Amino acid sequence: MKNKVQVIALIISVIVSIASIIVFSSSGDTPPPSFGGVDEIVIWGIDDPALFKDVIKDYQDQFKKKVIYEEKDPRTFDRDLLEAIASGNSPQAIITSTDWIAKNRDKIAPAPQTSLRAEDVETAFIDLATMSLIERKEFEDKPVEKTVWGLPLWIDPIVLFWNKDLFNQALVATPPATWHDFLSTSNKIKELGAGGTIAKSGAALGRARNIPLHKDILSLLLLQQGQILEEALFDERGSKDQAVLSILRFYTDFGKPGTAAYTWHGVLPEPRDLFIEGKLGMMLDRYSYKKELENKNPHRAFDISPVPQTQGGKLAYVADVRAITVPKGSSAHEAAWALARFFVSQPELKKITAEGVIVPARRDLIAVDSMPDILKRSVLNAKASFEQYPKENAPVIAEMIENMANGKLLPSEAITEVRIKRKRLIDEKR
Repeated sequence: MKNKVQVIALIISVIVSIASIIVFSSSGDTPPPSFGGVDEIVIWGIDDPALFKDVIKDYQDQFKKKVIYEEKDPRTFDRDLLEAIASGNSPQAIITSTDWIAKNRDKIAPAPQTSLRAEDVETAFIDLATMSLIERKEFEDKPVEKTVWGLPLWIDPIVLFWNKDLFNQALVATPPATWHDFLSTSNKIKELGAGGTIAKSGAALGRARNIPLHKDILSLLLLQQGQILEEALFDERGSKDQAVLSILRFYTDFGKPGTAAYTWHGVLPEPRDLFIEGKLGMMLDRYSYKKELENKNPHRAFDISPVPQTQGGKLAYVADVRAITVPKGSSAHEAAWALARFFVSQPELKKITAEGVIVPARRDLIAVDSMPDILKRSVLNAKASFEQYPKENAPVIAEMIENMANGKLLPSEAITEVRIKRKRLIDEKR
């Protein structure tokens, strides 16, 4: 009897999984949306319009409705959106990172539960992609309440870019596999001028002001020690945890004048710009940047490798997840969410990710056998560091890094200070 019950449970589980996949499988099955009187659907994003060209054409052919995609500068995205909402010109949909979505839920219209179940999203897409997009509220006397804030499109892991010419000049044959080797390699490549000026940087680490991915890198280092960023930095125990303090010291020493690791300064250009100039040995960036770098500077001799790991630590990688969502200011919520479902349907998402520089977030589209080894390793071992208060965390983490790199605060003092400031921000939010 017990075996029969287990078999029945397994069959039910399989049926539910198949049903959930089917919900997002066929663009042709998407129900005709109510356009709410709008003449066209405008999508804002931070990616190359060429990615969405075929999908937009398919949508326009099927629904006979004009779709316009506008590429925005990620550095001014927040300001542009706020201005658009204030003037009544909000886009109908947004394609951006899940990190942005998690920070800006107050600007988003959640998916309608009547047409988009959280359980279907969780089944159709890998956990890494849905963690920041589905909000879960637990209650003592009723089931868990789930809210969908976006639908995942693709995964873009962070990898190590390294300049072959600078490696050759420093007599280094291979990219570093551990952070110990990373530090050693950086020191062999870097060149310091008079007064500590940096003529050639070994690695882009140590600061927050001019390293856009500083929080992702810090999160990566913590995950490799089995630590979650928000808990490690803002829990009462964080300031006393030697592993956390060591990681903060390791990261900020690269940006702190006078240390053996010093190779980065707050007035340097951002890593991508310095790498293109040929004055940076290593940087951590998203895999998809490889194509852009090749187009911008086809003569630059570089290669990419998996991010270094902590010797004796946990195998861990981090990745950016791109998703589509609907802003509150959208004049056609129903049509925009129907559009989102269309974009993540199997045939359309397959077209978006066809070039292989990004990995589709759908379980049934992740073709492990055909993935380059670096993508396979970086995506399938990627860990998520969920944050309950990403908006409040971001500014205080940046301030903490800068204060440590400038020598204003010791790691333990920096954690204590930012914990107090972040608590104040959360209390003000409430």
